Amino acid sequence: MTVALTFILLQGCETLSSVQSDNTAWEGHHVDDLIASWGQPARTEQLGNDYMAYTWTENAGSCEKTFLVSEGNITGYSSSGCND
Repeated sequence: MTVALTFILLQGCETLSSVQSDNTAWEGHHVDDLIASWGQPARTEQLGNDYMAYTWTENAGSCEKTFLVSEGNITGYSSSGCND
């Protein structure tokens, strides 16, 4: 039983970290998990008192993926210039 539960939990982690096309799957997760998977963002920006925007870039900056974070948790996602 313990082995089966461990396997299921590990598969869930692998599935999340391999998500490329549906970045909304990160919503509800802690931003530290995203940083551990993707590395440091290209930039961060404080948005008022309660929100931060974390942005990663690809293709020499022509693709930007931005995650909205409140209290450490990802609450939204947007992209610009990307094929997702």
